[in-house]
Amino acid sequence: MARITQTIGAVLNKFGAVRTNNSFSQSKSEIKFIEAALVKVPTIASPTQAFCSAIETGKNGFLAQSETEWEYILDTLIENPGLREEIGDNAFNDVMQKYAPWIRAHEIVKTLNQILDTINSPVDRLILPLSSKPLEKDFAAYFLDTIIEKHPTLFERGLYSLKSRGIFTLMGEIWVYFRRLLSPVFPFPKDNKIYE
Repeated sequence: MARITQTIGAVLNKFGAVRTNNSFSQSKSEIKFIEAALVKVPTIASPTQAFCSAIETGKNGFLAQSETEWEYILDTLIENPGLREEIGDNAFNDVMQKYAPWIRAHEIVKTLNQILDTINSPVDRLILPLSSKPLEKDFAAYFLDTIIEKHPTLFERGLYSLKSRGIFTLMGEIWVYFRRLLSPVFPFPKDNKIYE
């Protein structure tokens, strides 16, 4: 993930060019805009429904339909690094206000509660610490700590394999692990028929 972030961040602009006259393009989400905004890179996109709902032209990105619009916006951004930085910052702030996980979680709970109210469900409403303006700290209890994310360790995975799959599977996994570890020193044979 860090490599993707560095790659996108190194780019001056992110392009979301698609044909707008077909249903496949219209079904695409605004994820390209979100990815670029998280690393403060301005987006130039075709005006699909998703991009139109996410991008305010000139504020947090650009929508371009014709070839001349694309050329004009590209030239403007190339010649004006201050504008690139401003648009990138605005896009980042906009994404953090609209698409952050705690914002989306708040919206999901609100929607699910509305559905439960509409169908007169006997199920209780979903109760989460919802304030009028959700913040990251409101949902901190629902995110995994970085220490927990490092589990299972290699040793724990080995114990699981031994317990659930047996000694032969564990031995095979150990062989594959060490073989991959040593592959820079002892590369896999290229003429071996097994790999074809």
